[in-house]
Amino acid sequence: LAYEHLGQSQAALERYREASQLNPDSSQTWYRLSQTLRILGEKEAAAAALRRFSDLHRRENERTEVVRFLYQAR
Repeated sequence: LAYEHLGQSQAALERYREASQLNPDSSQTWYRLSQTLRILGEKEAAAAALRRFSDLHRRENERTEVVRFLYQAR
């Protein structure tokens, strides 16, 4: 994120790619990766990263709903 704020998109891209490999289930990493790829003009890669973000985000929301349901059922 710091690289983005400094306008260093290429450095940000490298860090987000590393982060996505270290923690492939981080929706925020995939979102940031998609946005950085978009800024750099890599449209197809950006779309793929955004699809991955969307899938992970949907699953996170589903888990949250299950936890909420179980908590309310107590």
